[in-house]
Amino acid sequence: MSVMIGPSGWGGPGSIAEAAPGRQKSRNQEGNNHERLCNCPNRLARHRGTRSLSRGLSVRVRCSEPQNQNEYDEKLANHDECPQCRTVLNAADEMFNKFEGGRLPGRDGLRLPSEPARQRQTMTDTMRILVHAPRPEVIAGLIAERHPDAELTLCDSFAGLIEAAVADPHVAYTERFERKPYPREALLAQPSLRFVHASGAGINHLAPWDPDKVHVCNAGGVQDEGMAQFAIGRLIAINCHFFRYNDQQKQQVWEPHDVFHSTGGVLTVVGLGKIGRACARVAHALGMTVYGVRARPEPCGGVEEVVPPERMNEVLAKSDYVIVVTPLTDATHGLIGADAIAAMKPGIIIHNMARGHVITEEPLITALKSGHVRAASLDVFEEEPLPEGHPLWEMENVYVTPHIGGMITADDYDRLSTQVFLDNLDRFARGEPLVNITDPVRGY
Repeated sequence: MSVMIGPSGWGGPGSIAEAAPGRQKSRNQEGNNHERLCNCPNRLARHRGTRSLSRGLSVRVRCSEPQNQNEYDEKLANHDECPQCRTVLNAADEMFNKFEGGRLPGRDGLRLPSEPARQRQTMTDTMRILVHAPRPEVIAGLIAERHPDAELTLCDSFAGLIEAAVADPHVAYTERFERKPYPREALLAQPSLRFVHASGAGINHLAPWDPDKVHVCNAGGVQDEGMAQFAIGRLIAINCHFFRYNDQQKQQVWEPHDVFHSTGGVLTVVGLGKIGRACARVAHALGMTVYGVRARPEPCGGVEEVVPPERMNEVLAKSDYVIVVTPLTDATHGLIGADAIAAMKPGIIIHNMARGHVITEEPLITALKSGHVRAASLDVFEEEPLPEGHPLWEMENVYVTPHIGGMITADDYDRLSTQVFLDNLDRFARGEPLVNITDPVRGY
């Protein structure tokens, strides 16, 4: 089931009533008859309905359950309420309760739009925005503050996204949060769609698309500093044996180990985008010499030299550490394979928080067993979740995290990612160029 929210008044009988199959009545006639026969104060058609919300909003629910035509006709003939009306009313009540009083769950103090906020709306046509997220009502509340006249469709699953996409959205906010194939075709096939916001940095699940028809933007910048701290923190933790000391503590073992200092070390960052540059800044501040690998090399503050992928092995050969944070594309799939690993300086530490398929796991495991690679901090894998019994689980010089490198609290992530989206939505409403536009060919 999907839920739609918009300004009060757009849900009248002429706009949402839908004639039953085989009936020849007009939309207005069917809606009015349905209201009279079913005694339904919200002018519900057999699949759809509206409920008024506070501050001039209303909610509309579309039910995808099959309709029994005979039962429907019988209910109408008996002047009774059809089962679909009951279904949509229940769903509308649930969403109504979330918005009642202008307050949203998980967002203390957040208010729905005031009159000054309404005056900021500059589009003459109502924007239709699809919100697909684990907590779509939170995102919807933030959008409603800035664009109170927008018509919103909310869904919280991939199945709901497939159903909700038929609402002909102009804009979509979407988050990949289920461990199953993303239904990109259902979304991108909509001819009305002009702008898609991916709530994270990665957009490979949306590719390919036609950039002449739709812009796909990401939330680049939201996770930069957090991921940089995560990456450098992992390298320091390995150098200082924090994980080993934690194990010793549990066993009540008092045994010191030599500490490796990061200052003076050499780091290569593979993928010198926004996150990669944040990693370089932190490493440089710690006194490390930093090299960068980038498809289109250009000077970067705090980086000794930026080289193209063709010269990657050259800088890996003199690096004590490598942080992999490049997008997954056809060009980067298997970028760090047997040849690159063999070219690495013996004793190197690898941290991968890009995508699992950027590093080929088999030669990496071989190098970890031999000691050629001293340790690996891995946040992403060729198969996720990492399968039970996989050799990486048991290796003492491997440190596994479940793809959480960019994790922050849910409220903070919603706020920061949505802020990037809202700024772009303002540009879209004014007809101005968008930022963070990604390229389906390059994959970022």
